[in-house]
Amino acid sequence: MLQIEYDLKELAKQINQEMFNLSGGQKMFEYKFKDLNQDKEKQDGRKDLIEKIKGVEQTFQLSEMPAKAEDIKLDRKEYKDVDNEAIKAEATNSLKSYLTEGLNEINQDYEDSKLKIDNEINEANSNSKNKLNTIDNSYNDKKQSTVNSSIKKGTNRGSILNEQIQDLDEQKEEDISAVKSDLDTKISSLNSQKELLETKKLNALNAFDIAYAVKLDEKISKINEDLATYNQKVQEYNNTIEQKEKEYALKNEAEYQENVDRIMDRNQQLIDFIAEQGRDGLESRIALKKTEMALEFFESMKPADALTMLIEDAELANALGDTAFQAVLEALRQKLVGE
Repeated sequence: MLQIEYDLKELAKQINQEMFNLSGGQKMFEYKFKDLNQDKEKQDGRKDLIEKIKGVEQTFQLSEMPAKAEDIKLDRKEYKDVDNEAIKAEATNSLKSYLTEGLNEINQDYEDSKLKIDNEINEANSNSKNKLNTIDNSYNDKKQSTVNSSIKKGTNRGSILNEQIQDLDEQKEEDISAVKSDLDTKISSLNSQKELLETKKLNALNAFDIAYAVKLDEKISKINEDLATYNQKVQEYNNTIEQKEKEYALKNEAEYQENVDRIMDRNQQLIDFIAEQGRDGLESRIALKKTEMALEFFESMKPADALTMLIEDAELANALGDTAFQAVLEALRQKLVGE
């Protein structure tokens, strides 16, 4: 960089002298070499120009084949694979409240009915006891009345009283037997009803077991149906994803091949140009392109300002290279002279 700065300073001196001579000894302007870093940010478009000039050589080089973009791999949804035991457990768990409530209802109906019958049995026993007490009290009163009457009549020592008492005892036993018979009949009927309750309960439990088994089968079928529906949707989704991947792969391959063809065509054109024009012809083409870019940039500037910038900017000079630099320099000098 120091050598380039020195060369540019010397060139500035030469141009100053040359312009002085061309003007008949009148100093048209004087190049003063400034600090290369001074006001660089204020030079509108300068950096962009340098980058474009540097890129010219890249456009005249053989390009490497592009790397092919990787094919996409999208996430799939997972199938649900549930074994029969797990499905049955899920179905059973879903019917837990139904099972509990159904069994509780059957047992509660049985207990309520049984309690009602037990209360009727207790009531029958109590009524029978009261009747027996009534009979006992009634016949005791009749015996006493009979004895009292016999005493009044004076027959209390005879067989008549004994026969009357015996008749009362026999009647009492008959009445007691009738009450007990009624009680036995009532109790027997109620016990039969209790036995029927047991049978009714067993029948209800059996019927409920059947109903529960049917519901369990329905639940299992529904779970299997939902599972099949879910897995079908997963398959459809995954098929769509696979199709998208294939479409992307085809598009990716087409774009890749298009880029390869374009680069191969460009490389072949460059090879053909070098074969025809030689390496010197290529360098001339590069220098011409750089020259055109620089002159287009300097077009809107005064020739003196353009020359000043060209001579003072070592980075721009480096980017242009000797041939292009000299061509731009000469063009600007001619433009300045022509003013």
